[in-house]
Amino acid sequence: MKKNNLILFLIIQVFLIFIFENIYSILKEMERREIVEIKTKCDLMSDLFVEKFKFNINKMREKGYFDRISIYSNLKSVTAISGIKKGLIYFIKSPKGDNRSIVFEKNIASSTLKVIRKLKSIFLGFLIILGAFIVFTGFYLVFLIKKIKSDVKIKSISPLQNYLKELKDSEVELKDIVEKQQAKVVEEEELNKNIINKINSGIIFVNRFDKIDRFNSVAEVMFSQSYANAKNNSLENILKEFPEILGFIKEKKDQRISSQIIEKSKIFNIDLIPIGDTGNLILVKDITEEKMREEIDGRNKNFIMLGEMTTFLAHEVKNSLGVVYGYTKTMKSKEIKLDKVNNEIKFISNMMESFLNFSKPIIGEKREKVNLVELLNKLACENELETKLSKKEIFINIEKTLISSVFSNLIKNSKEAGADMLEVEFYDADNIEIILKDNGKGVDKKNVEKIWYPFFTTKDKGTGMGLAIVKKIVNSLDGEIFVLDSKKGTTFKIVFYK
Repeated sequence: MKKNNLILFLIIQVFLIFIFENIYSILKEMERREIVEIKTKCDLMSDLFVEKFKFNINKMREKGYFDRISIYSNLKSVTAISGIKKGLIYFIKSPKGDNRSIVFEKNIASSTLKVIRKLKSIFLGFLIILGAFIVFTGFYLVFLIKKIKSDVKIKSISPLQNYLKELKDSEVELKDIVEKQQAKVVEEEELNKNIINKINSGIIFVNRFDKIDRFNSVAEVMFSQSYANAKNNSLENILKEFPEILGFIKEKKDQRISSQIIEKSKIFNIDLIPIGDTGNLILVKDITEEKMREEIDGRNKNFIMLGEMTTFLAHEVKNSLGVVYGYTKTMKSKEIKLDKVNNEIKFISNMMESFLNFSKPIIGEKREKVNLVELLNKLACENELETKLSKKEIFINIEKTLISSVFSNLIKNSKEAGADMLEVEFYDADNIEIILKDNGKGVDKKNVEKIWYPFFTTKDKGTGMGLAIVKKIVNSLDGEIFVLDSKKGTTFKIVFYK
């Protein structure tokens, strides 16, 4: 081999050693990061197993995540120890209040780690071979220099550039692998954030330093605080407008407990979940609508039970009144008194007929698309009431006959209370809300709750069944009706839950 070719060959070997050494260093860093990631996941899983299963190692083994799980009572009492030994990663967990320890062991292995280690072995072999070649080439070059006394001008050889380009491309590929691995970690982190934000509960994680680490989008809406403001802030600052919830969390801190708290006319279900020594997970869910629906279902069940009990009673009373009425019709003396008796019998009979109808279950019809604005205008016009409506149209899928009965009763009551104007406001967001205001004489504050009772009336000859029937129908349509405070007239609020 000529001396210039030999020198070129030596230069290529040196370049290759330089490139392979860099690649080997990159692979070592990738191996270290992969082991750290495996160790972190194992640490989180061991904490989760201890929190979820306590000392039930059979349940833990069923999950198949760790290669070995053991319980020891003679280990040093510490909160947590971890390490790597003979290709195994191990964790020793000692829960508070117990002198036993759980040892979790798992082989350090993953598809990525296997590929990295295989590449390391290959490039280490290349380095050893190249080292041997360099030593051999060096000795041979010295031999040639001594043998050949004349100087030879070393010319650059174009293949060297091609070799360097290929080596550079290989380095770029390895960098791409590293970048893809980092992107994968970021993607998994984003996926976890998206999952947390999709959960229909406010999620707050407070670390061991009593600072907020996690604050999902539901919590942002619920507590009117942004994640940026909540991050690394204290619960006292973020939940200062919710003293009942804050007080419960502070009192029950580090306890696994679930409870319902009433705050600002809303009902919240709160779950406190301690996560080892890392902090506390707080789940907050607004269950106000669920409770309202449960209350409506309970009322409907009570109406059904009431109907079964009263149907028989009303039937018997009507039969008895019919007999008395028959006898009074045949009597001819004291006709004025008999007329009064007959009138009272008719009134009682009508009242029992109304109550009998009230006690029957409401049979729903097929729901259809109803324009509430058009319906209210029509009913108000029939009762000679002027209307002022906030919208030109608003639609709802509902039983038209039943909703017509509701509005008809309310408008008739307004007319009888001396009203000549009806204002209606509509709101269509999470639920459909309707607020009806009249300018009649209004409802006495002491009677606000009583007006929904069967037979309660302030009219001389009223049956007291109108508003009771209205409430029963609204409840059967998955809704609720309230009387709101107003300076003049009566204001009703109807909510239909979607």
